[in-house]
Amino acid sequence: RGVDGIKIMATERAGLPDTDPRQRVYSEEALAAAVDEARRSGRTVAAHAHGDEGAAAAVRAGVRTIEHGTYLSDQTLALMKERSTCFVPTIATVIDLIDPGGNYDDPMLSVRGRSMLPRVRDAATRAWKADVQIVAGTDTDYGPRSTRRIPDEVAELVQVGLPAMDAIKAA
Repeated sequence: RGVDGIKIMATERAGLPDTDPRQRVYSEEALAAAVDEARRSGRTVAAHAHGDEGAAAAVRAGVRTIEHGTYLSDQTLALMKERSTCFVPTIATVIDLIDPGGNYDDPMLSVRGRSMLPRVRDAATRAWKADVQIVAGTDTDYGPRSTRRIPDEVAELVQVGLPAMDAIKAA
């Protein structure tokens, strides 16, 4: 229906209090089927994946990007490098979980965000050091309540070790 790409949920969301972002959603077969269908239509697939198991399964299925990647292991990062899968860490979105207001204004999500923030920053640093291509992105809706945007993500990428020009290029 005119879309350029498809985003699939490899793990549950972080932005809902009653979900576990480390919990895998689809089997290897279902992820592979989604990627195959998208490719038949000339589309790429982005995988929402905080948890390592879901992310690794999505990479093996052939997704183009891992969105979030909070709990990525070094093994999954190596697989991403091998398969040229890009990493979109969305660090600023995790900060939005913590900030009052914004898209995710909920006390439980604030606690979750404080736990996730050092992990996603570490994953982005390790990905950069492993030469996995980093892409800047956010999960905010850019509405009037949004507190974090792409410039915030670029600044976060610099904070985790990317040279400023590489962080700008990632955007």
